[in-house]
Amino acid sequence: MFDVIIDNRSMNDAGLKVASRPLVLSPEKKYQTRTALNRDGALYRDMGTFEDGAVTPL
Repeated sequence: MFDVIIDNRSMNDAGLKVASRPLVLSPEKKYQTRTALNRDGALYRDMGTFEDGAVTPL
């Protein structure tokens, strides 16, 4: 069961129900990819930041 409390009052006590939980986006890290000679695979460097996420209203 999921409940929301606003101003010390439960939404269930007010007769309201939550229809669904909100969509929570997971951030994606920015990284730089480089290829190197004589290596199998790529090298990845963490840029220390995250990609911008777009939230669209329902």
